Amino acid sequence: MVEVKPKPKRRRVVASVDASVVGTKMGMLITPEQIAKSGTEHGHQAAIFQWVAIEGRKWNELLVLLFAIPNGGERSQSVAASLKAEGVRPGVPDMCWPVPVGVHHGLWIELKRPGLEGRMLGGRSDKQRDWHVGLRKQGYAVATAYGWQAACWVLKLYYDGQLEMPDGGDCFFAPATDHPPVVRFADEELGLPG
Repeated sequence: MVEVKPKPKRRRVVASVDASVVGTKMGMLITPEQIAKSGTEHGHQAAIFQWVAIEGRKWNELLVLLFAIPNGGERSQSVAASLKAEGVRPGVPDMCWPVPVGVHHGLWIELKRPGLEGRMLGGRSDKQRDWHVGLRKQGYAVATAYGWQAACWVLKLYYDGQLEMPDGGDCFFAPATDHPPVVRFADEELGLPG
């Protein structure tokens, strides 16, 4: 009689894993800091979604509704033409969180890598600014965040009703910071068991 060994159980990874991060192994949990280390806007945006997967949803389950808009990046002419035919428009912000808070219908975030804060229009194009103006007129909150940590703060401030849109301005500017919001609950702060 042949003995059949059961297959080993696979561990379920709680958060997303990006094996493209240099120095990591498949199946290891990758931190937002590791993903953003590339310094690219793509790296920072992937870090935001990693923070949401690891920490953000502990604070707010509605973050599952946060999504990215595939507007930027290098593309072949045929892919660009196909996306344009499908309705992709230049200048649309990078992310949307369609959760109404207060007087706002939802939140749109334009992400920029840290260091672009001092550029004309905050590093945004004219088309991006035009979209921000149009979205504000329709009752949306709009923010330009410099780095993944700043974008995470924007999400928290927005949901807490503390993200104030400037009078007459097209968006809230969130400067670069070196840490995202820390997700803590009252019982953790008191050291009480969960």
